[in-house]
Amino acid sequence: MLTLPMALTLARPALLAPIGAALAAGWDAAAVALFAIAALTDWADGWAARRWGLVTRAGAMADHAADKVLVVGALLLLAWAGRLEALYAIAPAVIIAAREFAVLALRAYAPAGAVPVGPWGKAKTAVQMAALAALFWPPLAPAGAALLWAARAAICTAVLALPQGPTGTA
Repeated sequence: MLTLPMALTLARPALLAPIGAALAAGWDAAAVALFAIAALTDWADGWAARRWGLVTRAGAMADHAADKVLVVGALLLLAWAGRLEALYAIAPAVIIAAREFAVLALRAYAPAGAVPVGPWGKAKTAVQMAALAALFWPPLAPAGAALLWAARAAICTAVLALPQGPTGTA
């Protein structure tokens, strides 16, 4: 049975196609709006799952995978549209994409709960989503690039701040 939280999770990567179409058509406002909706589903699916007692390991894994697909997919769309041409935006984008895949792989092989989501991870995700939304709107691209660097810094800070390792950074 498809629950509302899982439907919201699955909507995140599904929205990449309309985001790409809006970007290709030059409808930057639509691309930003669609990306914002996709980003908000990250909060809404977790809230709904907790509120209605629908939290499952499969749902948590799907949520993390959907996050990674949305972030990396948005970076690829931005690169395709020429919005990541400058080195100031490409370097953190590559670092973030590599980190997203590493965390996804780590979570896939770690025992349940071994790589929990902590406050640093939630902050990093919020900064990343804001950065990507800004990059979809050309007048805000410099701010988006700065936020990508801030997300990269949050990743490094989270890893360095925890002597046990990267727990809570995803």
